[in-house]
Amino acid sequence: MPEIQFPQSDNARSQFLKKCINTLAANSVEKATLVMVPQEVIDKANVLLPQFDQKLSVVNSLLSQRSKEVSEKQVSLDALNVWLRDFWEVLRRRTSRLNHSAQVLTHYYLPLSGATPELSKQKDMLDIAQRVVDGDATAVLAGYPAMINPSASELKEVLDKAWKEVGDVPMADEVYDKAQEEIAGLRVQMDEIIREIYEYLNFNLRKKDAASKRRILQNYGFTYRYLKDEPAGDKPE
Repeated sequence: MPEIQFPQSDNARSQFLKKCINTLAANSVEKATLVMVPQEVIDKANVLLPQFDQKLSVVNSLLSQRSKEVSEKQVSLDALNVWLRDFWEVLRRRTSRLNHSAQVLTHYYLPLSGATPELSKQKDMLDIAQRVVDGDATAVLAGYPAMINPSASELKEVLDKAWKEVGDVPMADEVYDKAQEEIAGLRVQMDEIIREIYEYLNFNLRKKDAASKRRILQNYGFTYRYLKDEPAGDKPE
């Protein structure tokens, strides 16, 4: 048997209540007597909806901003990964070309074999990049030439940008979480009024057959979950 589905997301709550209010208003204009919801309930919905939508707009905007920050963080980390690998590749070729001791590699966080370290973890990559930048100065003190193309200072610029983008994400999370807390109370009220409207409509449709009742409730925005073997003629188009 089809099961009534109440809105689960904030966007679905808002969209549902808009459709429901519009349908109730249209029926009121046409003086329909098929279904009835007390005016005080409709009034309450009309007051609550714009309050909820205002909070929802803020939440959606902050979610978009958070997604942007996460994307920018990943782009900066990908760039850092490329720069680190390029840096090490140039270092390995220079070491071989100039017949430097393999010991120079250790200043740049490479083993004597020259094998590239694992860079899968964000913190490891940032920490390793900083050690590589710092290691250039110690290598110079040890008598080796400073790295060029790319240089340690160029790598430092990429690293600094990565640190900034990484730091922006927790800040975006904090602001987004605060907005979610502010909408939480209204979310409860939205669920309560949606169920209240359903109870009134369900009561007034109690004499209708099940299929007709579902079709009418769907006109108000309610949805149903249908089983795989549900008769096709009983499903909404």
